[in-house]
Amino acid sequence: SFDVNVKELIIPPVKKTGQTKSYNTYALEVTDGSLKDDGFYQKGVDHNYTRDDTNNIVTDHVTGLMWQDDANVSSVEKRWLTNENYTTCSNDTNSPACYDTSGDTAATYCSELTLGGYTDWRLPTVEELRGIADYGKTIPAIDTTYFQNVTSSHYWSSTTHKDYKSKAWDVNFYYGNDNYAYKSNNNYFVRCVRAGE
Repeated sequence: SFDVNVKELIIPPVKKTGQTKSYNTYALEVTDGSLKDDGFYQKGVDHNYTRDDTNNIVTDHVTGLMWQDDANVSSVEKRWLTNENYTTCSNDTNSPACYDTSGDTAATYCSELTLGGYTDWRLPTVEELRGIADYGKTIPAIDTTYFQNVTSSHYWSSTTHKDYKSKAWDVNFYYGNDNYAYKSNNNYFVRCVRAGE
């Protein structure tokens, strides 16, 4: 005989994508309900943000995450890996250098950030970064009422590509799509995140 402890399973809510219209592959709007996508279903919970203008922090009340939104978000560009680590990783994708984000990198920038009195900032995962995209908007694909500092360009995530260790995922806030790029790319922007209170 043995005892089993079962903890309550908490499934975080899924946010709406922001897409309100449906389009076919020719970019023509479909209004007859024949296309079953986010624009048709409108499932999930609405985005719920507040902005702290004093500290330039946006809090997402659905996920509980707090986002950096100071002027650096639209001006600081970083690499994912230093040149040395990238060269090592390119020659041996099993090398620890593929994940060594020490030096002048996006992850180090976030870990050294102090904003609003908080020092526990980090580079977001691709899922977290994708979660603030608003697919009902473009150029930029984000709610600029709250996220007031953004460039319609690529932002690094902390997520390495599963099959290509020399690449990491990013989100392009031009349209809000995600993609992956070589970790040596030095013109991607950084938006740091932290767990909320």
